Amino acid sequence: MTAIDAARKVVNEKQCVLLRPRREEPLQYDCKDAFTGKKKGWFFLDLFTSSAIVKVHEAINETNQAKLEKLPIQRIASICFQLIK
Repeated sequence: MTAIDAARKVVNEKQCVLLRPRREEPLQYDCKDAFTGKKKGWFFLDLFTSSAIVKVHEAINETNQAKLEKLPIQRIASICFQLIK
């Protein structure tokens, strides 16, 4: 699952999830429900951050969408919040 797909999942389901990067696949993430199992190595993706990522991704052109999709999710969130200001 890519970062954008994970953000869309959070927005559609209206609940935060836990993500962790896959070791064998760059820019791919494992996803699970927020309050299940161990948390070590996982981080939260909340609805506020996800909605910002989805809105910015939909608003930019296809060239910039492709560039955004090649970044790790922490960098995507940072860029999206800068663009919203």
